[in-house]
Order: sequence, then C-alpha cells, then structure tokens
Amino acid sequence: MSLFVWFCSAPAWADREKSNADLLAERLAEKPVLVTDHELREIPEGTAERLEQALSGLGVPYFVVVRSSGIHFDERKTPDELAVLLHERLQKDGIYLVTDARGSGTARQYGGSWPVERAWGVAGRELSYDAGVAQQVERFVEILRAPDVEARLKEVREAPESAYAKRSRERDRAEMRALVLGSVLGAAVVLVPLCVSLVRKRVRR
Repeated sequence: MSLFVWFCSAPAWADREKSNADLLAERLAEKPVLVTDHELREIPEGTAERLEQALSGLGVPYFVVVRSSGIHFDERKTPDELAVLLHERLQKDGIYLVTDARGSGTARQYGGSWPVERAWGVAGRELSYDAGVAQQVERFVEILRAPDVEARLKEVREAPESAYAKRSRERDRAEMRALVLGSVLGAAVVLVPLCVSLVRKRVRR
C-alpha cells in the first residue's frame, strides 16, 4: 500500500516542481532580472534596475532571480539546483544568478569560461554582511571585468584583514566575553545564597 501511494504521488510531486521552475523561467524569458520581495523593506526599490545596469556591462546574456532572505527558492531546491533547472528550461547560455537579498546564493555560467563561482564568493567576502545583493552584483561584475581576473581574485587571499573584519571579530569576542561574564554572575547570584544557607544550617546543627 505504501509503495502504491508513493508511485501515485510521485508524478504529482514532479509536476509541481517542474511547474514552479517553469514559471520562473517564463518570467526570466520576458525580463532577465526577477526580484520577488516578500518584505519590501529588505530589497530597496530600484534594485532590479541596478542589477541590469551592472550585468549589461559584461556583454553576455544573464538571468537573475532574487528573493527575500529566508525564503526557499523552490521546494527542496538549493540555489545551485535551481540555477541548473532554469538553464534546462531556458536552453540559453549565459550567467545565472540565484540569490537572496543578502547575496547568499550562487553564480553559474554556461557557454563561457569566466570563474563566476569564485568571483561571486570573493565579492561577498569583500563586502560587509549587510551590503545587500545590489552591491555584491556590482562588485561581482567589477571583478569579472578586471584586466587580469585571476590576479584580482588572488588579491582577496593576500590582502590584509580589513578594518571591518577586525571590528567584526572584536565585536564577536566582546559579545562572547559579556556572555560568559553574565553566565558567571548569574550562577553566582544563585549559588552564593545557596551556599550561605547550607553553611548556616550546618552551624545551627
């Protein structure tokens, strides 16, 4: 019975996955940048235009899906998997970006040899965590348009730690120290009276 139910439900599950990817592909075929923001304050107005302006400078086709942070791109699909599905549906070469509002996603290129995956990762590491997807795409394009892309990518490995990274690390350490100190003080508030009470009981005996 379980096998029968599984075989009956499998085609419906596949169609649902396919139709979701097909819907995105159809919208990308009409316009190469798709921004779906469920929280209007998260993705600033005009982001799609900024992405188009930046990516058009590469001189290759591009297809971009941007969604709000924390929203699944597809049922059980990672950004990498969805990028593959979109390419299969569109049957067009170019750069595919699937990301959220904070730039947490993936970059792939079909029909080219640019190191887009590494460039996307480097662009994210060079910016602050709250920079936003538009700044990351602009930095991504800047890296790919560098006269020597490999040298540009190498800079991030050899560059000294940025002031932002230092401040972020120091802030994390300060928060950890405060957490430990708070835990110790909290334990002391509970344990000291308890110990005093036990000592008094023994003295009375």
